[in-house]
Amino acid sequence: MQARELRTGKAASIEVKPTYGLTEDQVEQMVEDSFTYAEADVEARLLIEIQTEADTVLNHVERALRQARDIVGAEERAAIEAARAALRTARAGTDRDQIRELTTALNQVTAPLADRLMESAIKDAVTSKRADRLLENS
Repeated sequence: MQARELRTGKAASIEVKPTYGLTEDQVEQMVEDSFTYAEADVEARLLIEIQTEADTVLNHVERALRQARDIVGAEERAAIEAARAALRTARAGTDRDQIRELTTALNQVTAPLADRLMESAIKDAVTSKRADRLLENS
């Protein structure tokens, strides 16, 4: 028997020989079942991957909101919170496409905040470097 994984195209073949009293029909059924469940396993893995990505984005957004509470306006916070709530709801389900779309939507709505946080971090780093140089030259 030969199997090919659809996503990567990798193929593998096995030869199954009945042992311990299994009939050829039983072995054939076991092989067929393995193909049937392999598809479900792949689907489950893909769902877990997209849920994990959503969790990561949700955690980063939560951290960013805590860090930037003074620079986020009410309207921006409301848009971010709405996107977070929608993603949390979808994440609890099994619709991979919806979870992916809402993860992207949350990333988009938080992009301006991420830019401001990055700019602030760069300014802090530059300011800190200048202060270090001044101290060295004293």
